[in-house]
Amino acid sequence: CRLKYTKQTAHTAPPANSYAGKGILQIFFEVFFGESQMHRLYLYYCYQLGILPKKQQPRINRPELERIWKDTEKILAEHAFVHDHKFPSVQAIVDYREGLSHQMEVLATQRTEIAKQMRRKNAPRELADRRAMLTCKIAELRKEDKIAEGAIKRIQRTQESNRIDRENQEQHTNHTRRRDRSRQR
Repeated sequence: CRLKYTKQTAHTAPPANSYAGKGILQIFFEVFFGESQMHRLYLYYCYQLGILPKKQQPRINRPELERIWKDTEKILAEHAFVHDHKFPSVQAIVDYREGLSHQMEVLATQRTEIAKQMRRKNAPRELADRRAMLTCKIAELRKEDKIAEGAIKRIQRTQESNRIDRENQEQHTNHTRRRDRSRQR
């Protein structure tokens, strides 16, 4: 490695009375590792030699951030869905999903009937618009169904986690009660 030569300015020595009563080692550390020109020069040479790392840009893991952001959006959508519909229980969400699936089936059968009508030679042009509208409604219902399914899974995971926490808390309190009883004897 080649070291760059830097032009040094004349450094004035600190007043003699600032080192009064100090040992040589303490003076050396103050000069060498303090905010002096020598310390800065030392750090610069270490940097050039690769001893000190060059400032690294923070690594951003884009896929990880995108996954976290997507999960956040999903959680917010599930929360808004449950809050907007004011579901009292998980069973209410399950019932709502069953209603959505029935609506999707009805719309899908209507769409297939329209597709059959569109195959005829003298089919009106409004059928294509009607089929596109039904397709959009089905897509919206599928999206809502997916959000409902995610909300159900999240609620079940939360309930399971809370149950495990309660069991662990009960075991801990029972253990401390037994220990306290044995100490009292």
